[in-house]
Amino acid sequence: MHSATGKSATTSMVVIEGWLPHATVNARHHWAAANRNKRADQYHVMLALATSDMRRIRGKARLTVTFIFPVKRTRDIDNLYARAKSTIDVLVRGGYIVDDSTDMLELRVQAEYERGVARTIIELEKA
Repeated sequence: MHSATGKSATTSMVVIEGWLPHATVNARHHWAAANRNKRADQYHVMLALATSDMRRIRGKARLTVTFIFPVKRTRDIDNLYARAKSTIDVLVRGGYIVDDSTDMLELRVQAEYERGVARTIIELEKA
């Protein structure tokens, strides 16, 4: 069954306002700074999940991560997937998805633009 938004009625969604994960791929950080950024990103996701009603998926899952950027420009898809890595790791560690292998996870990462807005949207459903 699908809702008026076109999403399945069993889709769980978490919206993290005012936050985007750090760009890690092209950043030239010391390893310790990169590790701090990764932990901070994971903390944001853990906190959002802990205060949500996100459902745990026991079989194959479909995950869509949407990054809303405050500045309009072209984004490389491989960098978007890299930004989603900490989010995926938290979902696995928290038991929301079985694992992040291609057998158990269909992943879609996308970028949108909304002037002056930073937001991350995590949508999870059974595949």
